[in-house]
Amino acid sequence: MRGRIILLSFMPLLALVSGCPAGETADSTAPAAVSDLVVVTHSMSSGSVILIWTAVADDGLEGDAAFSYEVRRHSLPIDNQNWDSAQLCLQVWIPANPGTREVHETGGLTPGTTYYFALKVMDEAGNASGISNSSGAQACILQDTFPPNGITDLAAQTGSSAGTVQLSWTASGDDSGQGTAAGYEVKYSESPITDANFSFAVEFPQSWTPLPAGQHEMRVLGGLTYGKNYHFAIRVRDEVPNVSFTSNCASAAAGGAWTVSYTHPQAALFHGIWGSSGSDVFAVGTGGLIMHFDGTTWTQMASPVAQDLYCVWGSGPSDVHAGGAAGTMLHYDGMAWTTVPSGTAGVISSISGSGASNAYAVGWDGVNLHWDGQSWSSFGSVYYLESAWCAPDGSVVAVGGICSVTIHINKVMRGTASAWFEDINVPSCDLSGVWGSSLTDVYAVGSACRLSPSKPNMVRFDGVQWTPIRRSSATLHDVWGFSAKSVYAVGAAGTVCHFDGTSWTQTASGIAHDLYCVWGSASSGVFAGGTGGIISQLK
Repeated sequence: MRGRIILLSFMPLLALVSGCPAGETADSTAPAAVSDLVVVTHSMSSGSVILIWTAVADDGLEGDAAFSYEVRRHSLPIDNQNWDSAQLCLQVWIPANPGTREVHETGGLTPGTTYYFALKVMDEAGNASGISNSSGAQACILQDTFPPNGITDLAAQTGSSAGTVQLSWTASGDDSGQGTAAGYEVKYSESPITDANFSFAVEFPQSWTPLPAGQHEMRVLGGLTYGKNYHFAIRVRDEVPNVSFTSNCASAAAGGAWTVSYTHPQAALFHGIWGSSGSDVFAVGTGGLIMHFDGTTWTQMASPVAQDLYCVWGSGPSDVHAGGAAGTMLHYDGMAWTTVPSGTAGVISSISGSGASNAYAVGWDGVNLHWDGQSWSSFGSVYYLESAWCAPDGSVVAVGGICSVTIHINKVMRGTASAWFEDINVPSCDLSGVWGSSLTDVYAVGSACRLSPSKPNMVRFDGVQWTPIRRSSATLHDVWGFSAKSVYAVGAAGTVCHFDGTSWTQTASGIAHDLYCVWGSASSGVFAGGTGGIISQLK
């Protein structure tokens, strides 16, 4: 009797351990697998799909509603081989009664990408069905038809460096003042910009990345004519791209002013200037003078000659050439200047090259020299040449001429040391400076000769022919540019002309002395040298 009582007292405990009420067995029957899963693209929610299937029973084909679902997705149809590697979809879907049609949305997908789905059905005992059939669809792509908000607080102010203007505004975002736009279309003009004339204004090339809506943006535009007033407007675009309305129009004058950067105590004349960067600039002049600018201060360098120097050019900071009177040719190796045989006694007035082993030197009295990286050699005897510009491909354009009471001609040569030919019928006065952004965009400048008042002293070569640009009121001695959209020409009585990609403008420089040479860098601005031992700087 005692043993029987003990046995009965353990029955409830056994039932608790087994997880079943006393007298019942544990649930070991898994739910049936879903066999009619269909996945379709959601028509109204970007990055979403809809899953549709018929709910199955808890125990096999019988019983109540199941307990939960395990849903997975993959880039390929899902089966037993890749189920475990498929990504688990987070959801809290409550299974419906058996036979009920279930419809559920799942999002967070990449629009336009195809995804495959499959699921398992779970009961309350943790039994899992087999894997359902796998179905796939493309995540929804909703066409964005809403343009970004337009900018309403665009402001402009004069920039701190030459030819620059600073713009600022509040980022308008993408849709309804939210998110981040994809880009900007920035236009400028000499007259106010409106919706009606926005497409006719000049576009400023940029790749600015917009900030999120509500943040303050500030950008600098360069390559403008210093002192000139410009009007600006912006349109905002999204990724479609939908485009906003035109912003308010803001205006400001381009920054920069010419100041005296250096004055030589003996009022030497500077004929040539060149630099490898804004902190490595060389200027040469009378009496063998060589000056160097380190980004802050001009310092006179030790020169091995006393002859006048007229030109300087280099392929880098440790490979710089300078030429001058009586066939003088110098080379700087980064440590010291030394003389180099030129093979001529003539005046060397200009040097230009495309690299350390290809440079040209020309002079008024028949100097035509080529540098091959080791020595200078003569390749012709064309007279009256004053300036040369070497293109990146190694070919050269040289200009010159002569103007007197009895004779007035220009001289333009193009080619290489092995193929040197003359351009005839160039519509200009005699020329003294040449520079190009490419072989199809070359500018030459020269004398405003009173003997030929109808001829321009500024011409351009487009790769086929030379055409007149304009006639400056003063003689121009040199020309140089940052790019095809920012070119400077300098000359007598402080004359400075600037090309902004659209037109040339003669600007008030405030300089009284003659300017003979010009060169610049983005970091230090534009340098111009000339009479009075003065080097002026536009920054």
